[in-house]
Amino acid sequence: MKKSIRPFVIGAVVGSLLTASSAVFADDGIQAIKAMLNKNTKITVNGKAATLANPTLTYDGKTYVYLKDIGKLVGASVNWNTKLKTIEIKTGAAAPGAVAEKVIATYSGGKVTNTEFAKYALFFSIVNPDTAAYLNDPAAKEQFLREYIGYKLLYGPVAGKPLSAEDQNGLTQFMEQYNAYIAQNAELKASNEKAGLAESDVKKFYTMITVALGSMQKKVTDVQIKSRFDQTKSDYNIVSVRHILVTTSDPQTGETVRTDAEALERANKVKGLLDDGGDWNELAKEYSDDPGSSGNGGLYENEQSNAWIAEFKDAANTQPIGTVGAPVKSDYGYHVIKVEKRDTKTFEQLSAEDKLEIKKMIAAEAMSNFMNKELPGKITKIDLA
Repeated sequence: MKKSIRPFVIGAVVGSLLTASSAVFADDGIQAIKAMLNKNTKITVNGKAATLANPTLTYDGKTYVYLKDIGKLVGASVNWNTKLKTIEIKTGAAAPGAVAEKVIATYSGGKVTNTEFAKYALFFSIVNPDTAAYLNDPAAKEQFLREYIGYKLLYGPVAGKPLSAEDQNGLTQFMEQYNAYIAQNAELKASNEKAGLAESDVKKFYTMITVALGSMQKKVTDVQIKSRFDQTKSDYNIVSVRHILVTTSDPQTGETVRTDAEALERANKVKGLLDDGGDWNELAKEYSDDPGSSGNGGLYENEQSNAWIAEFKDAANTQPIGTVGAPVKSDYGYHVIKVEKRDTKTFEQLSAEDKLEIKKMIAAEAMSNFMNKELPGKITKIDLA
């Protein structure tokens, strides 16, 4: 039974010509104007999509936008002084409906604003859809902010430096997949534009995280990798097993298939039939709920044991060879297992992928230690209220 593995355009261009109101044409005595009102003109302010109260007017190849509309978007007050016949513009006025920029966190050497964090949260919710629900919890949201600060601190010393060829290739591949995904999702694209999440932001966040994680990996030594292997040698056993899975619920719908007691009773029945010489091929077809092996006698052949869920892996590594073991319970249900072959590996026999996975595990632990032990002392203030 394999582990379930779950993985991890925008910048609109402002091209409108901003001038005074189209009403100025009337003062020039023009009797007829061949102009076009466009209600669908797109406009962004600092990369963030905005909505105009009035349609733009296109005339003679130029686009005109009401000054009052622009004033609202950029936080300026625009009024007409009839007595002085003057357009009066005052900057610094808050635009109606605009979210005020404020600092929500300070740390050693920097700060985080609410708009910056909102962009990061949106980015993360795209690469990991579970994030949105996670951030509904105030405590989880604060922890997420703290981790963001942690990534910023780790990335800080190398920010702005050229990426390695490997990191650049990874960024290129990620952006190709990201942009293709966004292009197919109009609702998500609109959310990005509303939050002002530009492509440059996405590149920055992706690079920050991957470089920070990479810096942790670079600190892992060969001695540490060898030591971790010695502690977990059985994870790298090459094992062949036959098994029949009896589930309690449908893995696709989550609906209950049978109670725990019913599943255990059925699994014990299967074990009894196998102990009496029952044929694995026939019994797997009739009783197994594992689509990955029910059609070939329940066989998983020459698999590295750490590819399996913990309970299945432990049974594969400890159960006597050639014996049908007692039903093993996991989140999937009950497994009836027979180990047919088990070979060990030396450190020298590990693949490059195996060693890289060990390195990543050690680096992840180092990252966790940094986030939980070192980071709190570097944060001076958190205010998400």
